[in-house]
Amino acid sequence: MPLNFGHKKADDEVSSPASSFQSSDTLPLSTFIQVVANVSDEDLESKLRATLHRVNARSKAF
Repeated sequence: MPLNFGHKKADDEVSSPASSFQSSDTLPLSTFIQVVANVSDEDLESKLRATLHRVNARSKAF
């Protein structure tokens, strides 16, 4: 299942939100961890972790 960021085509210049992650193999996990660690609401924490998981999956697809 292809991930579609906007209307990106295969021959387009990279203009997706994932483009900022192209320069390295890893995301700034410490930033996410710091945000998650400061969240007291467990529901919000789980949403942040789910978002991080999706971002990781998308960055690995490129």
